[in-house]
Amino acid sequence: MKPFILNSKERLIKSDNEFSNKFYKEHISNFILNFVIFIWI
Repeated sequence: MKPFILNSKERLIKSDNEFSNKFYKEHISNFILNFVIFIWI
């Protein structure tokens, strides 16, 4: 039982990291775009 719980936790963390990385990259690029546009105006 314990190894299984540990495994599922690791899997959760892994998938969460992948998701947040994707989310983070998209938001950073959006933020930079908005920032540049804001400076231009």
